[in-house]
Amino acid sequence: MNHRIILLLICLLLSSCVTMSNLEKSKATISESEGIIVLGIKPGYRTGIKLGDIQNDSFVYSPNLPVSANIIPDESGYIVTKLKATTTNQRYAITQLLPSGFTGSRLGPCDGASTVTFNVKGGEVIYLGEIDFGRVRAKPKAQYSSNFDQATNYIKSNYPDLVKHLNKGEITFTNVSNMPCNEGPINVPIYVP
Repeated sequence: MNHRIILLLICLLLSSCVTMSNLEKSKATISESEGIIVLGIKPGYRTGIKLGDIQNDSFVYSPNLPVSANIIPDESGYIVTKLKATTTNQRYAITQLLPSGFTGSRLGPCDGASTVTFNVKGGEVIYLGEIDFGRVRAKPKAQYSSNFDQATNYIKSNYPDLVKHLNKGEITFTNVSNMPCNEGPINVPIYVP
């Protein structure tokens, strides 16, 4: 079977569990069990966001947990997605970037490196800022900026019902533990009902 067909089938199976695209306008509602994030990322960069525990001021990467979102920003460079609210000792982290979509090299923080982390509160819509990733000595390096007015205009144009709820959120650069530098092959669990 052709590798592209296999990849497409895997993506379709995973898409039922993992958010793979921006929030549909018809589903842009707020609930107390989840929040909505707005994050600026370079268009074309598939971004993996994963929930994890914070222990000893580090984000503990668990290879057994799936990513919560695996999204390419729209042409304006924004990710808008719902994520489950975090608990006291949890945060979300950007754990992988695929600058060429599903192909090409993978950028990710390995054990001891830092990455962008953030909390999500139920019932909130938060703008986390603009993150631009590059490489420093073959490791991903993030630069942060904020343009709340631009993000507000984007939400006003694309999700008008959310604009009155939009607030500034906060990111933290947090060290990652338990994430190997060379993860090897990707294991894709498939559940058959």
